[in-house]
Amino acid sequence: MKKLRMAPLPEGWRRNIRANRVEGSINIGGRLRFYDTRMEFEPNLIERIVGTKSAEFRYCDIEKVSVIGSGVSAEGLFSGALRRRICVDLKNSGAEVFVVNKVERVANQIEQARVRAL
Repeated sequence: MKKLRMAPLPEGWRRNIRANRVEGSINIGGRLRFYDTRMEFEPNLIERIVGTKSAEFRYCDIEKVSVIGSGVSAEGLFSGALRRRICVDLKNSGAEVFVVNKVERVANQIEQARVRAL
């Protein structure tokens, strides 16, 4: 039986988690990847086929990390409004909202990385 060779991990890679990125009234499925100095959202294959691009956020560019409560919003049910979400306020480009499991834990990890980057 042949041994599988794993591709080398990118420099500074820490972990990745499944996440949805909220854009208006839709969720974009994909993964949040965490590195030493940045986090990156990579859309899943279907989203990439329809033209959705990856997005990168440097921890030093994050102003604030918060957890948004659940509840139906103006965006509707398909924006993750029924779940608590992470809101990442960026210094120069508004806010990014993500739907993840274990929202408090992930928000704390992003906040700790932000503080280390200062």
